Amino acid sequence: MPHSKVIFTFILFTFFLASTYSQGEWNNWHFGVNSGITFNYGAPIAIPFYPLMCNPGGLTSSISDSLGNFLFYSNGWAVYDKNYNLMPNGWGLNGQGSRQPAFAFPMIGETNKYYLFTVPSGTWTGSFPIGLRYSILDMSLNGGLGDIVNGMKNLSLPLGDSVIVQLTAIRHHNNHDVWVIVRRHGSNCKYLAYLVSSSGINTPIVSNTELPGNSGFGDGHLRVSPDGTKLVCSSVYTEICNFDDETGVVSPLFLLPPNPSSIG
Repeated sequence: MPHSKVIFTFILFTFFLASTYSQGEWNNWHFGVNSGITFNYGAPIAIPFYPLMCNPGGLTSSISDSLGNFLFYSNGWAVYDKNYNLMPNGWGLNGQGSRQPAFAFPMIGETNKYYLFTVPSGTWTGSFPIGLRYSILDMSLNGGLGDIVNGMKNLSLPLGDSVIVQLTAIRHHNNHDVWVIVRRHGSNCKYLAYLVSSSGINTPIVSNTELPGNSGFGDGHLRVSPDGTKLVCSSVYTEICNFDDETGVVSPLFLLPPNPSSIG
């Protein structure tokens, strides 16, 4: 089977499982250019009015409450409230140009606070901070519309300085904590899995990869299956791995050859 079909099959299987375990927090999706859909009414329907442009070439992060009420969204370089207005402290994040610029989820043990992780594109040379960063949002700020907490924006993480493009997250095996997973680039190419718990963000679990350090520099995706057992990282090459959602260890299985259209 051509590797493009393998990737498609894996992604289709992943999204099928995701729909099985979905919660209200993920009922509203915003993506592309002025596009959005909601799952609040069973079958997905288009959001009728959506004035903002997301990341045209990549993904975004949209968060709702447990009842499916939309709260905020980020395209990686800014955060907007439920009324599609820029939050007062919401500009200047580092997700500019990335395929997977942002990932947000509730802060464990807190009622109104959320983590927002961001990574830049490998080709971005602007004035935004580089590497893996995180910010903390408090939905009690800005009259209940939410804002990034002062002094808690674009915070760096250990070993995250050369992280670009690939960013994803999955629940820990205990169904309480969260793994945030990224890939370092350059000469020290590794997978990094940060455990996020009620005590904060831990030093990452470091795993080897067979991917070249500069493969997909500015492109690619990273995904973990919802059952926490498989990881796929795609760029010029595509790597299929096992993932241990209890320890955070990534174990490469095999590489798929480059797609000729990506290297021509």
